[in-house]
Amino acid sequence: MNYFFFRLKRTYGADYKVKFPNDRTEDTAKAEWHDQIAQLTRPQIDAGFVRMRQLMTEEPEKWRFPNVAKAIHLCKPRPEDYGMPPVDRAWREVEEHSHEPLEHNWSHRGVYIAGHYTGWFDIRNEENRFERQTLKKKFIVEYHRVVMRIFTTGQTEPAQALEHQQTTLSEAEKSNRYHERELEQTMIRQGIHPRAGRNKSRERLQSLGFLLKKS
Repeated sequence: MNYFFFRLKRTYGADYKVKFPNDRTEDTAKAEWHDQIAQLTRPQIDAGFVRMRQLMTEEPEKWRFPNVAKAIHLCKPRPEDYGMPPVDRAWREVEEHSHEPLEHNWSHRGVYIAGHYTGWFDIRNEENRFERQTLKKKFIVEYHRVVMRIFTTGQTEPAQALEHQQTTLSEAEKSNRYHERELEQTMIRQGIHPRAGRNKSRERLQSLGFLLKKS
């Protein structure tokens, strides 16, 4: 709370006193906006005030005096601010294309990253409403991590992923990826959709004689 108002005061200097001429008016604002500001982290606040300084340069009249509500909004990035789809649409895309994450043309790289860290295998094998809701919650967490990463660092990928992309795959890794794709194509040819779920896949394998039915 105090850090937010410290940044606001430092950004506006003498103009801060126009909005908050004394401690009483400042304390009133702190009480009024306490719940919203308490949700913000320091990195969010720092990044938000960097954006504010940019806007003060681009549109000085709109940002002439401090506005707590507008400042809070700048500290809360949304996927749409970075050309990413809203959360629900991103989740639908991940569900629909979890069987082809490497082939699908994703609406935004961040959607793929969030799906990757949620787990493609788990997503395409969800079998009931509880599993789906659990995975969706996990996806939302990962999706917001991507948004915050872009917001604070300008990067979509985690640092370790960027480092990994700069390395060459070993022959073993190339072989594993090749066989994974081959297995998926074989399943499709046998009428086993990669996203059909464990029970349906098991039933299909049993009908083909690959698995014994339980007595």
